[in-house]
Amino acid sequence: MISTLLWAGTDLRNIAGVHVGDLATALYAPMTRRGNDEVIPGRDGALGAPLPFDSYQFTVPVLVVGNTEADLHGALLGLGAVLRTTGGLGLLTRRLVSNDPGGLTDYTAQGRFAGLSGFTRDDTGRQLAADLLFTNLSGGWQRADGVWVWP
Repeated sequence: MISTLLWAGTDLRNIAGVHVGDLATALYAPMTRRGNDEVIPGRDGALGAPLPFDSYQFTVPVLVVGNTEADLHGALLGLGAVLRTTGGLGLLTRRLVSNDPGGLTDYTAQGRFAGLSGFTRDDTGRQLAADLLFTNLSGGWQRADGVWVWP
């Protein structure tokens, strides 16, 4: 179970008026490798050098709410300020529930905020649903001890 996602050190759940949707499967990395195994002429098989992980994109569903339309705009501005802080590039942190002391384990990756999609607004004008698009540039998630984990 994934507890939350941090973007450049900010927990998206802590932004006023922003509710993060289900992240149960959104942040799991496919951990596919990119490139080809190199073949050395005159040798059997391919060179066994490790290939880098391929980047991948994922979505984070959010619901932005406000008691008034002004509150909604304020929440959108707050979300935008967090997403713009690093110029689009930043550290992604997924925080998983674990048996470690404290009950949580962080896994990090280099990331890019790629944009928004799927805007829908309710009839009252005080709720807006959207998907935040992120690219995991590392292609996987790394524990604090440097070990890459899958998924």
